[in-house]
Amino acid sequence: MLYKDTLITGLLALAGSPVAATSGTFEYDADKPCPKVFWDADSDGFGDALIWVVNCAPPPGYVSDSTDCDDQDPDIGGALTYYSDRDQDGYGDINDQVVSCVWPDLYVDNFADCDDTDETIFIGAECDDGDPGTYDDQYQNDCQCRGSHIEMSARVFLEGPYTGGFMNDGLRVLGLLPMVEPYSALGYSFTDGGGEMLDPIVLAVTGPHAIVDWVILELRHDQDMMNIKYSRAALLRRDGQIVDTDGSPMVEVDVQKAEYYLVIRHRNHLPAMSLVPYQLGDIPVEVDFTVPGSTFGPASQKVLGQVTALWAGDVTGNNQIKYTGFASDRDPILMAIGGIIPTNTVTGYLQADVTLDGKVKYTGAGNDRDPILQNIGGVVPTQVRNAIMP
Repeated sequence: MLYKDTLITGLLALAGSPVAATSGTFEYDADKPCPKVFWDADSDGFGDALIWVVNCAPPPGYVSDSTDCDDQDPDIGGALTYYSDRDQDGYGDINDQVVSCVWPDLYVDNFADCDDTDETIFIGAECDDGDPGTYDDQYQNDCQCRGSHIEMSARVFLEGPYTGGFMNDGLRVLGLLPMVEPYSALGYSFTDGGGEMLDPIVLAVTGPHAIVDWVILELRHDQDMMNIKYSRAALLRRDGQIVDTDGSPMVEVDVQKAEYYLVIRHRNHLPAMSLVPYQLGDIPVEVDFTVPGSTFGPASQKVLGQVTALWAGDVTGNNQIKYTGFASDRDPILMAIGGIIPTNTVTGYLQADVTLDGKVKYTGAGNDRDPILQNIGGVVPTQVRNAIMP
């Protein structure tokens, strides 16, 4: 409860101190004790611990702080907190501190030590977090040893679902996208990666940032393009941006700082590799396969107006598009719809769904067979198109 009253302050003062009793009208809370306030002779905001009053309405010249080290000098403020530095590495222990006007021996003015018995362990010190895929490992603010992951940005279009500047997200709309990357089950052997799981929140995104499907990122040695140093699965958006499993456009890759070629794979499109290696490290890079001439070898991607896209139709996943004969890519489409009635259709997350609309069709508009014939030349059905890879 608040009251208004008149109070004459009680004082504790040293002889000769410029302190006088004061009085006045003020508001105070009868349920709370009045605090001590301290005389601030030099008006620097820090008071003298030896000159104080108990007053609910601080008189002029009094402050709540009592740490002034010299109340006659406004340039000398309050006492500071110092932290024990037993191992003398320049970093203090937050659990052992003193407040003093004088810097004590074997104390420092920071509390960045993680182990005050070991001079090599403090916040910012180099360490090894045990993860070969990180760099610049050091003790973090929570005193845990962690390194930084290299991140990269990549873009690609898939010919099958591409139309009008974007790809369709029929698989997402129909709820067919698997929560776990599908490539392990298809027999792809990851290097370090694999088993990635998408965050369900990304499936709620619509528009240009909606998810189309899973893809594979391979990083290959800059001096040996056949040598796959790392691979992982990631997600592809309608606008061509490859994102991490949480939707971040910067994808983490567990490799050391170096130059790498990038290969992008999809389960029923031909893969392609970057024309040049890219330096991965502190500065994230963007590798854009949608730009003509960005990939290794002639006709390694299909030109679609002003952009390029991975060739559609590698249903068997053998790095070749084939229309007739043994291991053709057309036969799995017919088999998926039943193998007898060519006008049948089937819905699902299927290799034979070249257009990625969630439905396998053998005949009619938007079918999955025609892109195969078109991509081998459209005239001689026995021709094939191979992936242009080293």
